[in-house]
Amino acid sequence: MSQLYANRFNADKIDLSLLPVKACEEEAKVWMMGEKKYGRYNWQKLWGDKTTGVAMASLLRHAFAILDGEVTDKESGLYHAAHIRCNAAMLIEHYRRQAEQLPDNVRPNADGTYTVEETTPGYDSGAFTTTYSKITKEQLDDRIKNGRLVK
Repeated sequence: MSQLYANRFNADKIDLSLLPVKACEEEAKVWMMGEKKYGRYNWQKLWGDKTTGVAMASLLRHAFAILDGEVTDKESGLYHAAHIRCNAAMLIEHYRRQAEQLPDNVRPNADGTYTVEETTPGYDSGAFTTTYSKITKEQLDDRIKNGRLVK
C-alpha cells in the first residue's frame, strides 16, 4: 500500500514556526500586562508624529537596563528583552500603517483583512458604544473612497 500525502502549497507563505515559541510567550506576557494596565488597544493611540520617539524611548530604557546587567523589569517582573520585542512590534505596526496609509481606527489583520473600530453615542444613555467589524481590503477601499473612513 502506498503512502498518501496531502498537497500543501506553503512555499510562498510566512513560516511562523521559525519564531521561538518561548520568546513569543514572554512577549505576549508584556502585551497582556499592557492590556491590563492601559486597555487592550491603548498602544494604538501612539500613532502620529511622536510614535517613533515614544516607542524607541521605552525600547532603549529596557535595552540600557540589560546593558546594566538587569535581566527582568522591576515593575513588571518580565524580561526586558520581551519589553523590547513588544516596542519593536509597535514600531513595525506603525511603519506598516504609514506605508498603507490606514485611518487611525483601522487595524490590519494577519489574514489580510482589516478590523474597523467605530464609536457611536448610545440612544438612551448617552454613553458611547464601540463596535469592531472585520472587513476586506476591497471594503476598506470602498469606505475610504465614499468618505465613510478618513485617512
